[in-house]
Amino acid sequence: MYVPPPFAVASELQIWDFVQANPFATLVYQRCGQLESAAIPLRFCERGGERYLQGHLARNNPICAIDAKPLPLLALFNGGDHYVSPGWYPHKAQDARVVPTWNYAQVQIRGELYFYEDADWKLAHLRDFVSYFEQSVGGDWQIDDAPAPFIDQLLQAIVGVEIRVGTALGKFKLSQNQSEPARREVARRLSERGNALAVLMASMGTPATE
Repeated sequence: MYVPPPFAVASELQIWDFVQANPFATLVYQRCGQLESAAIPLRFCERGGERYLQGHLARNNPICAIDAKPLPLLALFNGGDHYVSPGWYPHKAQDARVVPTWNYAQVQIRGELYFYEDADWKLAHLRDFVSYFEQSVGGDWQIDDAPAPFIDQLLQAIVGVEIRVGTALGKFKLSQNQSEPARREVARRLSERGNALAVLMASMGTPATE
């Protein structure tokens, strides 16, 4: 991923906070000499100082049929994107050398994907996975609320997966190369549209409103 210095995310903590706030990932991998992708929500985990991303896939997903395991891949996490009009820059009246751009936030994880078939592993994973995301929406549903035979069928239909993280790279393109007044105005315009990028800009020290 090309990351000019103004847009680089230097803080690992900020990268992992971003991953937890935007858990739906695109997995990019190679199969039969071709690039393929899969979309999957992933839960961030830490064990013994090591970082992992856990999830599950439908057994019929082609990625599960790959013989080469563990599978090297990229996991891409996106935090929104938006067109930025040069008309939003306060200095445009004094300097016409402005052009449109596109703001976005993305984290790229390189790692190896491991597959888990063990029913106990998958059940424990689903309990933790559901509990974590239920809490994020204020819910209290649990896997054990569903009938056991139904859960047994579900376990047979999925494959557990775990990405063991190698490297993590973040790029937050949020008008950092513009003046403070311009960044404030971009944040305000994005905020009017309910865009997550405005919240991210505010968290980096640029208020969404004056």
